[in-house]
Amino acid sequence: MQLLPGDGTYRALQDGAVTINIADYPSLQQDGGVVEGKAAGYPYPIIVVRLAGAYSALSGACPHQGCTVIPKTDGFRCPCHGSQFTLSGSVLNGPAQAGLDPLTLTQPSSGTLRITPPAV
Repeated sequence: MQLLPGDGTYRALQDGAVTINIADYPSLQQDGGVVEGKAAGYPYPIIVVRLAGAYSALSGACPHQGCTVIPKTDGFRCPCHGSQFTLSGSVLNGPAQAGLDPLTLTQPSSGTLRITPPAV
């Protein structure tokens, strides 16, 4: 499932974080599932990935020049200059020299995720 940034995917930040209900995102019900979108109050795309039953959050901005990466079946691709990343955010090939930035994610209950992006 591919949801592009700017589509209202996530609720607005509240107290510096966005809380999502996992059940609202069918792609997160299975390993390899990805949701990418924006939360009002944070200017960059946020990616949530499920791998090996665990969830992680990543910045959707390519570290090379800040373009929004696009999900593909086995990772992410930057449409601006071709950098590719794994589902865990590690860089596969450049020009990006680093992986996608991890965001703080906690699971306050079994059905919710709380993502705290860095202050901007």
